[in-house]
Amino acid sequence: MKIVQWILTVLGALYALLLLAAAFEGNVIPFIISMVAFVLIAPPLYPKINQRIPFLRRGFLKVFLCVVLWIIALMFLGADSISFGSVTVCAGAKDGGCPKSEIAVLDTTSELTVTAQIRAGLEDTVTVKQVSITMDYWPEPKQESQIYSQTFDAPTDKGPMSFTLKELDLKPGSYRLTAVPVIEGDKKPLSTDVQFAVWTSAEDVETRNSGELKNAGLFHNSVSEVKICEHSGERGTFCKEDMPEIATDAPAIGFTAEIPNLKIRRSRLRGDSQITFVMRILSLPGAEDGPPTEIFRETAELESDVGTYTLINPSPERGLPAGTFEVVTSLEAKDSLPIRKVFTIK
Repeated sequence: MKIVQWILTVLGALYALLLLAAAFEGNVIPFIISMVAFVLIAPPLYPKINQRIPFLRRGFLKVFLCVVLWIIALMFLGADSISFGSVTVCAGAKDGGCPKSEIAVLDTTSELTVTAQIRAGLEDTVTVKQVSITMDYWPEPKQESQIYSQTFDAPTDKGPMSFTLKELDLKPGSYRLTAVPVIEGDKKPLSTDVQFAVWTSAEDVETRNSGELKNAGLFHNSVSEVKICEHSGERGTFCKEDMPEIATDAPAIGFTAEIPNLKIRRSRLRGDSQITFVMRILSLPGAEDGPPTEIFRETAELESDVGTYTLINPSPERGLPAGTFEVVTSLEAKDSLPIRKVFTIK
């Protein structure tokens, strides 16, 4: 029981910190309730709690009361706010909406459908005038930027609301779509997010949306970094630094993917079995602009304790072609997020 109480103590502290932001905005009651729950469950305060409130001497009563107070705090928080209970996004809308959210979209997609539903039980008590939709994109971790922002007029009919995002130019990588209701009244509107990824192959999209792929490890289902370099071609070596420009006379191009390892009880736990690299031409000197052209796609097996994997692409005898290229790297796992790197050959 003491282990459970320590776990709840940590969770309670995190929960109170999350509610602290609401307290600064005037919604103090949820924060106070969460702090009371934290005091009840914190093991260092047991002697004083047992002395002042004798009927709470039993540990399970403290745990039960703590959970009840958390639920009450959440109810108070929700009473002054309004948000969408669900937001879905898809490329192929059916009957004017998205039956479920797609986690994978093809990079040639120019329109997305977004369906939003006000939280259950609040449809008749609040009027949504408009819906603000933004979209953030990151080709690589920590390179996030907003690429889309538009406010739509909400339909007057009750029920799910559907909106179409048009003239999109989607690049491979990870996206987060955020929907915020614009409402009448004093309630505070909260944002609702949904994430998806853009891929270069229709087969990749179908496989991931159908759920055929399993998740890789316990927490690390994605490549964390990719480095591109002029490579000697010698096996067993890797890219020590990232090079945005490659010389046409380089012996080979190297792509080194960093794959997080997770160690628990001195055992390496990885479920990842494969990694895929896709290289495409974006533009060539003197050629007309067109859609990206795939040069190669290679899927390699990973060892269970691998921390990095380096793909070596030998140069042809006549040298590398000049131009702008991209490489998209991902693990063959359902929740894997692709990393897109753009580089030039000169």
